[in-house]
Amino acid sequence: MLYWGLAASAGVLSIIALIYDLEQMYFIAITVVALPWLSRWLSSGVDGSLRAAVQTSGEIKLHTGDPAWVRIAIYNAGRVPRALCRASLDLPRGLVVLQSEIDQADTLGPESATHLDVGFTPVSRGVYTVSGARVLTTDFMGVFEFTVRVPSVDLMVTAWPKLYPVRGIPWLENQSSNLESYDSHALDDGASHGEVATDFYGVRQYHPGDEIRRIHWPSTARHQEFTVIEYVSQQRGSVTIYLDLDASSYPSVGDDDAFETAVSLAATVAAVAIRQSIPVRVVGQGAEDHSLVPTEGIASLEVVLDRLALVDRDGTVPLDVVVRRTARIAHEGGIILVTARNDGVLKRAQAAAALASTSSRTLIVDAASYAAAGAARRTEPVRGRNGALTFARGDDPVVLLEQAQ
Repeated sequence: MLYWGLAASAGVLSIIALIYDLEQMYFIAITVVALPWLSRWLSSGVDGSLRAAVQTSGEIKLHTGDPAWVRIAIYNAGRVPRALCRASLDLPRGLVVLQSEIDQADTLGPESATHLDVGFTPVSRGVYTVSGARVLTTDFMGVFEFTVRVPSVDLMVTAWPKLYPVRGIPWLENQSSNLESYDSHALDDGASHGEVATDFYGVRQYHPGDEIRRIHWPSTARHQEFTVIEYVSQQRGSVTIYLDLDASSYPSVGDDDAFETAVSLAATVAAVAIRQSIPVRVVGQGAEDHSLVPTEGIASLEVVLDRLALVDRDGTVPLDVVVRRTARIAHEGGIILVTARNDGVLKRAQAAAALASTSSRTLIVDAASYAAAGAARRTEPVRGRNGALTFARGDDPVVLLEQAQ
């Protein structure tokens, strides 16, 4: 468009020069057309002379709000310098570019190479695919801009929930004091080893990473989908975290922040427990499965965070029903309920948890406070019924968790 605009201007100048017989006007008209044309001609073939490739590939895993960087290598195979090379990523919704990308620019000389680091950060949990990148460059006069697509971009981004920087949780430390010696292979063998015993619990949907030998073929044939055998450890000292995914627990449109707080609380408690070598299970009642993390063995933090990156408040089963159905997997360990409810459903869930475990705790996210603005920050734990700990907008979860007994 710029080129044709200059050409039109040159045409007007030529007509004026012809009418008034102005030789200098002819020179100006020729210059207006010639310089951009020369610049465009010298920069022609930029798609063929400019090479670009993404050096960061595979999978990036990070917490929501953390920065990540993707390096793009650029090579100018031509003999004409390219001015102001800039790189950008085609980011899906949920990933936003870092402000510093605006300053990522470089001048690329003939037959030379450089690289640009493009930054982004996830603003919400999930698994995203970055499938495109571009390199923008101008000619040496800065008149024309060219865009080169970067081929074969295949970058998977897993955005984990935010973790609160908690040093320790007192009631988890008490739980770990009951921890007996643990054989991580006991549940894989489906047999009793040392201090760990296993009971047949049932079958569940196959998850990536489950061993093929654990597939329950009769159930697989009946349901037309892979199912695996699940065992229960009779180990003391384990922790089972129930994350309430029932849609009715977060009825308001503005409950996204409350739900994200609940997910972060579950992830933080799991992280602290795993750091203290406490076996962890995370259970929910979403649309896909009750078990967010396979109940066998010590679940690694990465497995827990991978599952929590995908959960949503899409469940249809009340929390108390889920606890009654599955609480026996706790087997004398502790149970932690994470929910936004504070009603009869929670009371029944607490009662079922108390019967099935040596100790139970409840973390309540005060959804009503998240709908209100200007809530003051509390520095002291506020306990609800049956020892429940409530978290409202403006609270510091780190302080509340570290002070809760």
